[in-house]
Amino acid sequence: MSTVTNVRGRALGLVPSRLRARATQDLAQLVMTVVITVVVAYFVLVPVITMIVASLHAGFLTTSSHWTVSNYSQVLGSASFWETAKNSVIYGVAVALVSTTIGFSLAWLVVRTNTPGRLFASAVALIPLVIPGILNTVAWALLLSPHAGALNDAFNAIGIPSFNVYSMPGMVLVQSTQAVPIAFLIGVAAFRATDGSLEEAAMASGASLRTVLRKVTLPVVRPAILSAALLVFMQAIASFEVPQLIGVPGRTFVLVSQIYLALQQFPPDYGSVGVVGVVTLVIALTALVASLRLSRGAAQTVTGKGFRPTVQDIGRWRWMGLVVYVAFFVVVVVLPLAMLVWSSLLPSYEAPSVAALHSVSLANYGHIAGTPTLLNSLKNSFFTAVVTGAIVTVLCSLIAYITVKTRIPGRKLLDGLASTPIAVPSIVMGVGILYFYLAAPLPVHLYGTYAILIVAF
Repeated sequence: MSTVTNVRGRALGLVPSRLRARATQDLAQLVMTVVITVVVAYFVLVPVITMIVASLHAGFLTTSSHWTVSNYSQVLGSASFWETAKNSVIYGVAVALVSTTIGFSLAWLVVRTNTPGRLFASAVALIPLVIPGILNTVAWALLLSPHAGALNDAFNAIGIPSFNVYSMPGMVLVQSTQAVPIAFLIGVAAFRATDGSLEEAAMASGASLRTVLRKVTLPVVRPAILSAALLVFMQAIASFEVPQLIGVPGRTFVLVSQIYLALQQFPPDYGSVGVVGVVTLVIALTALVASLRLSRGAAQTVTGKGFRPTVQDIGRWRWMGLVVYVAFFVVVVVLPLAMLVWSSLLPSYEAPSVAALHSVSLANYGHIAGTPTLLNSLKNSFFTAVVTGAIVTVLCSLIAYITVKTRIPGRKLLDGLASTPIAVPSIVMGVGILYFYLAAPLPVHLYGTYAILIVAF
């Protein structure tokens, strides 16, 4: 009897112990959530709030600075601003349409068809993610320059009119090559998350492949398509390289290029920059919120057992799918990289030709190896990339754990804060950080140090 009583006592004693352990764990998670939320809010909100404050000041960063709304009346009352805003919307919509169409088409071929080379296509579709946007933009400028572009020379040789890359269509083309991977990744996830039994049933009922695509496949993944289009739209209007290197020479201005041009004035018009930045941010944030809502409502198949996406036999069309893979690889990967390599081997740029082969050498690479400032730039880039990558990986792992694995109040706020930088144009983020660290009376000065680069990245 005493043995039973002791066992019961120990068992009952475990309850308070477990409750204390659980309470301690909950408290630790809550503290961690609060700390991480403060850190993320600092990274995200400081440049945004600084930009808003700048837009509401006349003479920002000067001793005569004062609150005003005149910047808004001046900028929003300008006809050129609305023309620029219209260009931004047209540019973003066009890039979204092109990139989403290509990305989801590739995703459908990879996930849902028996097209050969699907592993190759998956790798190819992601390569543009690792090519720096500025290098990709420069490569396309060299390929499609109206006077000395290598592709235009080839077009003219066979009687095809030249394509002027310094135009709105040129901007859309170059930006779309960088945005396709985003749409592709979302498309792959959407097609893998839906069972193909509905498509099988439709085909068994005699429906053609085109009818199945139009009436079954596309309606099922429509939320994912719209979500991807909004995300690409947001990325397009927030990007800087293409509008600056392609749009400005062609006199096609968008909001981010207007911000940069305003900063080049002397003295810089910080108030106008702030207004344009706020407008750009509002457009991008609206697209982000709509994209997140659509992605949460995307269709998924719920069954009592696991399933694999149905692979459809598209017959002879599978070879056409392989041609699409190869064409995409050549246009998006081979041509830009080949142009960059070719340019790096010449003392000054020349269009590819047999005569230019006599100038090919590795002298430029030797010049880099013998130039301390260039080597120092490489060291700086490597250092900031490694440190930033480590910080972001740890921080985002903790954010993901909190938002997915816990029920802590406020986790949705943390989730939203962590998603917000996607919608903040890089130039807006950079200008906001610049303003803050120039104006804020901080005990430690970060301007001109590695630290401010790491904070920004």
